[in-house]
Amino acid sequence: MIYCNTRENPVITLGYPGISATPPSVCRTLKKAFNPVDAERAAVLLMAELAVLKLDQQIFRRNLPADKRNGLALTLTGESPSPQGFRYREFHFRLSGRNENPETLLRQFSAIRAGLPGEMFVQVSSIRLKEPVSFVNWEVQKMCFEESSCSGAIVMTGTMELTVQICFAP
Repeated sequence: MIYCNTRENPVITLGYPGISATPPSVCRTLKKAFNPVDAERAAVLLMAELAVLKLDQQIFRRNLPADKRNGLALTLTGESPSPQGFRYREFHFRLSGRNENPETLLRQFSAIRAGLPGEMFVQVSSIRLKEPVSFVNWEVQKMCFEESSCSGAIVMTGTMELTVQICFAP
C-alpha cells in the first residue's frame, strides 16, 4: 500500500488478526491503560489515508485552524460502555469540514465513508502511537451538509458522527 502521510510511518492492516490467547486480566489492564488520544490519532491517520489527505495540512486532529477555509478535523467526542464486552472500548468521533468547493468536500466525506472498514478489523500504527490501535465496527450515525459563510466566502460545511469499537484482544 502506498501511503499519503509517509512521514508518519503509517502501517494500516485490514483483516481479522486471529484469536488471541490474552487472558481476561491482561485485557482489562490493556483496556484501562489505553490513552484515548491514541484512538483519536489513529482514527485521523486512517481517515487521512482513506481520502488521500495530508495530516496537519488538509485534515487535523480536534480543530480546523481558524485561518483555514478548506479542511477537515476529527474530534473524539465521547466514550460509551462497549456492547462487545471486556475486550473492547467504544469511542465516538465527529468529523467536521468545510470547503469553498462543495464537490471537494462531498468527495472527501464520501471517500472516508466508503473506505471505513465497517465490521472488518483494521489495525493502525505510526510513529505517533505507542502501540497499534485495532478498530472494528465503524458505524456512521449521522452525516449532514450545509452552506455557510467563513472569512467572507460561502463555503460548504459537513459533519459526520461516528462510533467505533477498539479491540484489545480479539
